[in-house]
Amino acid sequence: MLQSLIGLTDRVSRSWRLFLLAFVCVVVVLETAMWVQDNKMTPQTGYPAFDVQMSERILTPREVAEQAARYNEPARHAAWVLYALDTLFPFGVAVVETAMAAWGCRKLFPHRYDKIKPWLLLLYIFVPLDWLENAGYLAAINSGASISSTTAHAAPFFAQLKWIAIYSVVSTVLLLFSGGLVASVVNFARVRRRDRAR
Repeated sequence: MLQSLIGLTDRVSRSWRLFLLAFVCVVVVLETAMWVQDNKMTPQTGYPAFDVQMSERILTPREVAEQAARYNEPARHAAWVLYALDTLFPFGVAVVETAMAAWGCRKLFPHRYDKIKPWLLLLYIFVPLDWLENAGYLAAINSGASISSTTAHAAPFFAQLKWIAIYSVVSTVLLLFSGGLVASVVNFARVRRRDRAR
């Protein structure tokens, strides 16, 4: 499983076509999820999806409980569809971001890349946290008005962990990718200088 993930990341980082395909898939999943939210969920509950709100600020357990009580049967069905899509979305984002980091590593450390490559899996850390956050939302939504304190606290807790991981991952990806760009420019200039000297 881990070897397959390493191989997938490496292949996407070496092919602009695969990278573009992965990026387009992420956009399609996101747009579909937003359509489900805007047309099927929000009209029933009066609120956007929990994790859309959590991207602006972390909801309190009380707010989670109050909103969960507003979910009727159609809104619950919409939530299951949306969070099924949101299982794919973070994984797709992780593939794209990790491919960018892999490309940067290959340019920065061409002789050490094979040793560094397995460590790039750490950049997927926010994916299981996102899935746990989604599980917390679904548990809250299914509980409705009878939500327990533990359930109300679960999603905000995992949301906080997820956002810490996302900020760390994005910073690392940007650092490695920009470093790879600089290394590519320097290497290109060096080759041109060598060609002129001949």
